[in-house]
Amino acid sequence: MSSAPSTRVAHAPNWFESLLFVLLMSGPPKFRLRDPLASLEGAIDLVVVLHLVVWSCGALWVLARLYPGVVRRGIVPPVNPAQALGALFILALTLSAWQSPGILLTVFTLGQLAVMLGFVWVFTHRFGTSACLRHLFIGVTVLAVATVALVFLAPRFVIADFSMGGEVVAGVTRVRGDLLADTGSVAVIGLVLCLSSMPPLRGPMFWGALSLFGTVLAASRTRNAWVGFLVFLALGFIHGKRLPIRKLVLPLVALALSVFLLDALSSATDYLLRDRESVQDMSGRIPLWEHLTTVVMSEAPITGLGYAAASRVVATEYNPNLGNAHSVFVEVLVGGGILGAALYLVLCVSLVLYAVRLLRIASGQPSAIAAAGLLFVALVMGVTTTAALQAEPLGFAFWSLTALLPRLSLEAAYNSIAGQQPLRSSSMIGLRNA
Repeated sequence: MSSAPSTRVAHAPNWFESLLFVLLMSGPPKFRLRDPLASLEGAIDLVVVLHLVVWSCGALWVLARLYPGVVRRGIVPPVNPAQALGALFILALTLSAWQSPGILLTVFTLGQLAVMLGFVWVFTHRFGTSACLRHLFIGVTVLAVATVALVFLAPRFVIADFSMGGEVVAGVTRVRGDLLADTGSVAVIGLVLCLSSMPPLRGPMFWGALSLFGTVLAASRTRNAWVGFLVFLALGFIHGKRLPIRKLVLPLVALALSVFLLDALSSATDYLLRDRESVQDMSGRIPLWEHLTTVVMSEAPITGLGYAAASRVVATEYNPNLGNAHSVFVEVLVGGGILGAALYLVLCVSLVLYAVRLLRIASGQPSAIAAAGLLFVALVMGVTTTAALQAEPLGFAFWSLTALLPRLSLEAAYNSIAGQQPLRSSSMIGLRNA
């Protein structure tokens, strides 16, 4: 069984493939408040059925696209080292599935990770890197527009205080998007792609998208999203020559300084930091992480206690208001033990190496800045949220990078040898169709 060359076999995805991409990237939305223990007990409702249908369609699409080449011709799309590490990481998490306090939840969550890895593998192989980045932008744009609309039409879907019966106060209430999609993640992904000119936007389209994602980010009041965005600004200022990010860094910094130095200094700081006292222990995360680490190291240090499900039990025992580890790295350690955490760290390091190599070869190219920016945003936000790995927009973007960064590095190396400046899609490298 031979490996197929790196190329796509279709000009563009059809409407169903585009819709499936957006549905998988969105989660899909939760649409309702749910008892964290209900998933551990395997309770099924209409939303669970919807999720099962969407993720099953994703898995079937991957199998359907692989069948003609693998079974009939013995040809497998190329697998890069990052994708192989991702598969090994997911496999390592399955070792603790049988001792998980919620085996059905663990199996379903691992299935989502596998579908995301496989879907972006096949999608990028068939349609190219630009199509994948473009669909990420379409997905977050749809979610951002939906978030703004729901603030006025059905605020309980996106405003936590409203859904819990509390009052909505301007300048105090956060638009978190709990039942739709994490608002901070959606906004940062959109800003990264927009400021990287991926896809290229001109005039009113660019300023409209920038205003949309900027407003959503401000309304989210998500501190880790702000930190991730600042990291991207620094990256763009260094490597984003001729791109909107380089042109707008100084005006954005000047605007931020003017806000903080004027009379709005204290109110602006309070708005961004929310609760100053919570910054020291990261809103109670540090003692939570100490508790979770102690439990997993004493009970199952090598393989963990069961991905996703275990942290729901241990975290709620520590604090009933907590539903997960509130960190990708701690979540992986609790669910997959030292083995899972080690493989995840190796995966992250491999992606960082791909990003560094890509920036060295293709500095200033839109797709290179976008992919590298998404990676560093996901890693930064992953310190304090599990959304950077699981079936949410930021997690889907992270798994997309296992296909995008190696492919973009290959394209950049080819273009460098061929004496070309812009990154060319892998379908243009001159290899025959698979």
